[in-house]
Amino acid sequence: MRGRTYGMLAAVAIGIILVNTLYGHHVYGFLHDQSLSKYSVYVHLQPGWKSSPANILYDVTVSWDDSVREDASPYNINRVDSQQGRQVVLLYHGFSDCGSSWSPPLYRYAADLTRSTIRNIQGAQLNSDPYAPVLPDEPNAAYPESEQADLVRSGYAQFVPVCTEQEESSFRYAVSVNDPEVAFDVYFVPSAREAADYFKDDGSFEAYGPETCGASNRHSYSGYCGGVGPESGLLIILPDRLEQSLTRVHVSLQEVTSSPGA
Repeated sequence: MRGRTYGMLAAVAIGIILVNTLYGHHVYGFLHDQSLSKYSVYVHLQPGWKSSPANILYDVTVSWDDSVREDASPYNINRVDSQQGRQVVLLYHGFSDCGSSWSPPLYRYAADLTRSTIRNIQGAQLNSDPYAPVLPDEPNAAYPESEQADLVRSGYAQFVPVCTEQEESSFRYAVSVNDPEVAFDVYFVPSAREAADYFKDDGSFEAYGPETCGASNRHSYSGYCGGVGPESGLLIILPDRLEQSLTRVHVSLQEVTSSPGA
């Protein structure tokens, strides 16, 4: 009897391996009816910044309606950039131009779903979706918002674009940082140029107005922003006081067709 049980388990295991090998790359399509882009942005702050070590990794997931853009211009360009006269090196890994759709194999989806389910049970995530998480609103308790407002004026700003084929759309988004001593500000902005405008002397830049389209001095936050354009995205600002060997920021954007609760 025991030998028969082991034989059945072995057969099931072999079957799973074969299914994953032949069809695993299609699994996500059955579970998620949106295109999916998943990529990372590694940022290394050059001399001139106060942070040390000065390494930031943005893990980004974007899901959107319709198909991938056929005429999308390349966005995965490793480059040297600057903010307030201080240089940064940006390295992109993955496809972030909305021109490619990523589908996880079966084993990857199973691992991601298990991880998000555990986080949901622990209260670190309010749903169990591995690619469109809803995160708790966690204000920074390490220092007050007035101090954060001063710190981010000389901080690092990263723009994360949306993917959409609509002239006007709506997105749920979630942002979190792994350092309990550092908080972020996040704004839904019309375009990437707001990353430069943010550091103007008068501090003026354009952002979408509803309260849920942004938040300040947070370790974790989820929001909803409607009526945004195709060039829009999230502007995420970190203070220039990073001390971890790698500051990791998780970002997700999900296009939605109706407001929450509708």
